[in-house]
Amino acid sequence: MLKLGHDLLELHLAKRGTGKEDYHGEIPYHSDKDWNYISIFGDVNIDRAYFWEEGLGKGDYPLNGDLNLPERHHSYVFQKWSEMIAVDGAFDKAREVLYEILGINVWSKQMEEINREAGENVDDFYKANPTQEQKEPILVVEVDCKGVVIKKEGKAENKVRLKKGEKPNKKKMATVTAVFGTERNVRKVEDIVKEEAGNEEGEKDNSLHLIKLETKDEPRPQNKYVRATLKGKDVAFERVAEEVEQRDPDKSRERVALMDGESALEKKTVKYLP
Repeated sequence: MLKLGHDLLELHLAKRGTGKEDYHGEIPYHSDKDWNYISIFGDVNIDRAYFWEEGLGKGDYPLNGDLNLPERHHSYVFQKWSEMIAVDGAFDKAREVLYEILGINVWSKQMEEINREAGENVDDFYKANPTQEQKEPILVVEVDCKGVVIKKEGKAENKVRLKKGEKPNKKKMATVTAVFGTERNVRKVEDIVKEEAGNEEGEKDNSLHLIKLETKDEPRPQNKYVRATLKGKDVAFERVAEEVEQRDPDKSRERVALMDGESALEKKTVKYLP
């Protein structure tokens, strides 16, 4: 299948030409230049017409816009898959998975750069796709903090023993937030908690009392918006406040804030979400 996809892609690119005939700009033609395009089907060479004139600085490749080619050599689909796999683990493991599936060998450093560049566009993405006013009666905000181990550049020095008060890993606190809407879920006590007692043979065991939550008909979160940042709690809450304002501009929704007992989070909630 990969071979078939590769052949069809080459055929499509050959039909598109170099872009020279379709260019109607004022910059004169300079030359054709090869460009290596790394698709999910493998490497493909693309001949692109280059238009350039002395004194104008940067030239123009019309085919770039016609084919929506990425700035780096990896296709957008390959970059997306790289991000989806790498986000859950180490870059070395992610590159092994991609190589096993696609037969494409990519450096761990390249995968790291792809994911970092994707992160730079997150704010612009959300600004271009603002959340609409929600229909659900309850607006929920969740906030939590998690320590993230920060990897230092360069080779770490071997230490025989840590100094007093020194921790083995230097962590930075990430603030994770979620905003979503939900329907009301009116229930009776027996709908929420069910006591079970007894062993597998059905014999009664008074020492065993298990609580089982019934969630079969429980409403699910709608339009859940999840963000995480290492820039501090204020940045996280500013984003949450902006999202809440978009969802509930007239403050007609019932608002619920969920978090642990950290006093700093409670104070920020009162400050940004009065």
